[in-house]
Amino acid sequence: TDDYAERTNLQIYRLVASFCASLLVGYLYLWSQMAGAWLGGDEVLGVRVVGLCIGLLVLISTMLPAILCRERFAAIERKKEHLSLLMAIKLTAVNRSFRMLMGSVFAVFMGLFFSLPFMTYIGIYYVCQGDKMLAAEIGGVMTVVQVTGQFLAMPLISWASERVDKKVILFTGLFISIIGYASSWWLFTPENPWLQIIPVVVAAWGLCACWAVNGSFAADICDEDELNTGHRREGVYSAVFALVYKSAIGIVALGSGALLAWAGVAGQESMLPAETLLTVRIAYLAIPVGFLSLAIISMWYYPLTRERVEAIQSQLRAPQQDAGVK
Repeated sequence: TDDYAERTNLQIYRLVASFCASLLVGYLYLWSQMAGAWLGGDEVLGVRVVGLCIGLLVLISTMLPAILCRERFAAIERKKEHLSLLMAIKLTAVNRSFRMLMGSVFAVFMGLFFSLPFMTYIGIYYVCQGDKMLAAEIGGVMTVVQVTGQFLAMPLISWASERVDKKVILFTGLFISIIGYASSWWLFTPENPWLQIIPVVVAAWGLCACWAVNGSFAADICDEDELNTGHRREGVYSAVFALVYKSAIGIVALGSGALLAWAGVAGQESMLPAETLLTVRIAYLAIPVGFLSLAIISMWYYPLTRERVEAIQSQLRAPQQDAGVK
């Protein structure tokens, strides 16, 4: 779609499928324990079995868009001279709007993924005092509450997309997420383990706004790029977007273990000492707050407002209208 607001609504439809899948995530740890016990092993064996099942589900589901989806401008692009791969990468790299967006996306993913391992240890060893089954039970309920809240947030984001710029929606979501992570200092408490649901859910609600507008931002950038280069290049931008996402996951996979070791977590503890738990709690708060703040800074001067995107689209339609007159 070319409509500025409808692009955000389109991303919301995509998120509905994503949130349905997210309902599974909160129960993976519980299922891993159950599978491990059923097979006569421990939770590590259970993780391998559950991971294999999830991998097969991902493999099957990702084949559908590869087979069925076609780019809207594919027929037009066949008539144009294609850019070389190196030139396409160069033009993508010099797009200032896209660099801002990728800086923000990378910072959000880094803050989110680096905080997840800390959340696991805080939930088990601090809030639940080593009771893994209680931590798993709370994790399952937390996921249901979180995803339900995200579903309820979708109409609000859709309503806002009709009235304000996407950057306002993004900043509002990031600020809400920062509040969620910051509140963990008071709401992660052994006195009431179930209160840990609140900070996690609030942070997720805020990030929901980011997921809704990031893809919509990318569509606007493709319009700007077409005006500058004469090519529709959704494929290249999508590839770079995915590369940034996977790079964040890779960095976290390499660095989270070292970060946990720095905090004093070895990985097979029956309980963690108080000083280690304090370090882990501070890291869980400080790392995402820092990265989400960087995401705000990266997008502060983002130039593609609603008015600018509509002006770009008018310029893109002008040659087509002239051709129709001729």
